[in-house]
Amino acid sequence: MERFNDKTIYSADGTLKYDTLQTLCGESGADDVGFADVGRPGLQPQKKTIFEIFPETRSLISLAVFLNPENTRTPARNLTSFDVHLAEDILGMASRRIIMALRKAGVKGVYLPPVFPMDTSRPNPDALNLSLKPIAEEAGLGLMGVNRLVLHPDAGSSVWFATILIDRQLDRYDKKIPKNPCIDCKLCVAACPVGAIENNGEFDWLPCLVHNYREVVVSFVDWVDALVASPDMDAYRKRFNDLETVSWWQSLAYRPTYQCNHCVGVCPAGENVRAEYDNNPAHYFNRVVKPLIERPQTVYVIKGSRAEEKAGSNPHKRVKTVQPPRL
Repeated sequence: MERFNDKTIYSADGTLKYDTLQTLCGESGADDVGFADVGRPGLQPQKKTIFEIFPETRSLISLAVFLNPENTRTPARNLTSFDVHLAEDILGMASRRIIMALRKAGVKGVYLPPVFPMDTSRPNPDALNLSLKPIAEEAGLGLMGVNRLVLHPDAGSSVWFATILIDRQLDRYDKKIPKNPCIDCKLCVAACPVGAIENNGEFDWLPCLVHNYREVVVSFVDWVDALVASPDMDAYRKRFNDLETVSWWQSLAYRPTYQCNHCVGVCPAGENVRAEYDNNPAHYFNRVVKPLIERPQTVYVIKGSRAEEKAGSNPHKRVKTVQPPRL
């Protein structure tokens, strides 16, 4: 990337060359990239936070790294988490390479983590600094599907995003894609164990947060409370069984394990994965969706919620009621 060290990255009017910056991002590890100016209407809800993070922001770079679809589909959820975390590593290193190369050309900027580390001084969802989904949409990397994921035209839901803020304008920017990759198949609705996704496209974020992100951030305080408040192991095991304790240890020692992500695995959107569904929807359901629906697992729900009712209707799931998130 030595050729990006001089003024060849600038156009005659002082803006950054779109094509050169796109090449830099690809060579740094991104599978796709898009660029948006900070004045986009779709970014206005986050503009105050953008300028708090980096007041000189003029442009946003949205990076995409594709996941391996088979890792997102397997009932072995740890393999899904493993692929996600590797994608996060690639995005983090790519972001740093891009910023450090741009610095040599006089460009300043800040790169944000795909997920971790969060700003734990702020409550959820503000701990994420910025919502990367609207940025990816504005940068032309996809549009939101029924599953509330940004669906990439090629990779569908099997994609992870990161964002870089820079202090220069580009000679041109990307636009939102004209067609949503979502095919409205509702497989995400069928596969969601807590009923967070509605047929009409509405999304209830709380059941998803409570179950899928249990060991990511939201329930750590409950676990610590169980450790401190339990007088003995028998009392502790009434709140956390031994397998849950081992899972917590793994999340702390390695990285957080996502409990679900079924909405990612079952989604057939995107040119890279859609053919299998189009050719034989019934076969696709039996091979991809049914194993996730029938996977024995503990589903974490708030007592008395619709999620408890939904999870309880599936004979393959063990329902466990938990406290609402305290963060």
